[in-house]
Amino acid sequence: MLAFKISNPNVSFGEIGDVNLFRELSESCGIDPDGNFGFSGQEMIAICKAIPELDNLYHDAEPKLENLNFYKTLVDEKFGIEATGEAVMLPSGNWDINLSYTRIKSNLDFVYTFGAELLHVLYNCDMDYNSWKNRPVVDRFREEYSVHSS
Repeated sequence: MLAFKISNPNVSFGEIGDVNLFRELSESCGIDPDGNFGFSGQEMIAICKAIPELDNLYHDAEPKLENLNFYKTLVDEKFGIEATGEAVMLPSGNWDINLSYTRIKSNLDFVYTFGAELLHVLYNCDMDYNSWKNRPVVDRFREEYSVHSS
């Protein structure tokens, strides 16, 4: 299980492709979107609890989550590009969410990236490990498009 547990409201996360939505959500919940994100567990919990949509999304994905990891640099293995975040299925069928602490600078970066990675977990949660690991690149593009434009 992840180091922090959040729960509740039954709200959808909205259109993830619209970063302005995340700015408005953050501001309406008392979070400064341009404030520096500090990578502390307390700060992550406070932000997640403050934004009902993020809280709800985490609550839905939490049973499938194993670890939340922070790395200086993340490189997507299939695309070979630097990433801000990634959701990685483990052989157990659970998921790790990995975030780049050099690319996530603001609270808005965290809210957007963490929300997107939670959606990847939910999008793929019925898939088994071998299917996820061996899916064609075109399916990964389709998933990215679905998550970021839904």
